[in-house]
Amino acid sequence: MRDLRSLRRLSVGAVGVAAALVIAACGTTSTTAEKEATGAKPASAKYDASNPLNVVVLFQSETPNDGGWNESWERARNKIEEHFGGKVKTSYKVSVPDTEETVNIVDGVVADGADVVIGVSYGQGPPLLKAAKKHPDVYFIQSQWKSPGLANFSGVDVAPEQGYYLAGMAAAAASKGKTIGAVVPFAVPFVLREINGFALGAQSIDPSIKVSGVLTNSWFDPSKDVQAAQAVMSKGANVVARFLDDRAIDTAAQRKGVYWVGTGTDTRKTAPKTFLATPMWNWDGVLTTLIDSILNDQWTSQFLYADMQKDGVTMAWGDAFKEKISAADQQKIADMEKAFKSGEKQVFTGPITDVDGKVAVEDGQSLDLDGLLGMNFVVQGITGVRVKG
Repeated sequence: MRDLRSLRRLSVGAVGVAAALVIAACGTTSTTAEKEATGAKPASAKYDASNPLNVVVLFQSETPNDGGWNESWERARNKIEEHFGGKVKTSYKVSVPDTEETVNIVDGVVADGADVVIGVSYGQGPPLLKAAKKHPDVYFIQSQWKSPGLANFSGVDVAPEQGYYLAGMAAAAASKGKTIGAVVPFAVPFVLREINGFALGAQSIDPSIKVSGVLTNSWFDPSKDVQAAQAVMSKGANVVARFLDDRAIDTAAQRKGVYWVGTGTDTRKTAPKTFLATPMWNWDGVLTTLIDSILNDQWTSQFLYADMQKDGVTMAWGDAFKEKISAADQQKIADMEKAFKSGEKQVFTGPITDVDGKVAVEDGQSLDLDGLLGMNFVVQGITGVRVKG
């Protein structure tokens, strides 16, 4: 469910939050050392089964089990509790907006004893920054946000571009034609990383293949989402990738005998016969690192970026992948996945040209972390998706 999540993936550049340090996007990237942050970190405390660290996750959706983005965070919440045992207690709030009201909600969870507050929606960033300033003795962890210098604030992200690159390779290998469909919510940085990675992966298998996208301008609208999927299928796409959480697309694809690619969470049970692949977002690694630092009184304000080297992204492959894709193409995909995991390859290494024929990434150069977080271009070979000037 994404109807309440309208600002989840807005541009970092538009908000103007600057990093204290930027390094290349490979492995888990940590930036913004505590010594550079303003204020002191929250006071240390001893946490154990009798006094557990109280972690509260803020979901903007009406349920954490949405079959996509929110559910990936819910998996992480459960894994954290399992990993730390009695030392950490977790809970969550739903329908937390991206407005000033969030500050009041945080006031409430802090009054109830929260030690750590986690925002999963990008749009919750501004109110959580205000809340972090208001509650210096509470730790804040925010999706896709760097700390502007607050000692009690850290950010996290994964590498969707890598997972979708592999899914794009699989889509091109499974396609019987020259068109792959894509249902796209908004042309904002996180989604652009996904669909650009997807197109580049597909083009590595077939340079002439096109990705036909439809922008829905909504995170969750079943009627509109299915219409978008039907539109690209009517153009001849026999593979459809979705970049939003609506499982109705999976069902619509299976009814037409069309392969589908999911997002963030393995939802193959919805339409197993034509399920091809899903890139999985795994937040538990970065969250475990930050929570462990709290328990050991070693917290620093930082930004953690987890790619395939750190299992921030893994792949779920369907039976269609094994049955419909040649052994040679399966090997190409496996080799690229291995290269991502070793750090040998990055998705956005030039030369890369955008849809207007302009150089987006210079030959031999790779986008750094700020380039990823502020992505504002669409690669050649994608139609139906444009970045607003």
